[in-house]
Amino acid sequence: MEQENNFKAWEDELIRNHNRPPSHIGNNLRQNMGFFRLFGDLFELYMPKMFKIIVQVVGGTDNVPQTPRRQPPNTIQEQP
Repeated sequence: MEQENNFKAWEDELIRNHNRPPSHIGNNLRQNMGFFRLFGDLFELYMPKMFKIIVQVVGGTDNVPQTPRRQPPNTIQEQP
């Protein structure tokens, strides 16, 4: 005799009775996804800058050469 998982049977019963998940579950899921999306965006925005600051404070060097700023063609350059 095959023994069925009680949670699987309960899930099947809920699906038969409701045909789709209750609305509060969907709303809760969307809210959680929004929170994690916001947290991920903030993490992506600020973490690289924080790591760069920590490296500078510790005494690390930035080996990437800085390119000189481009001067617009209409600026007057001082003569030495």
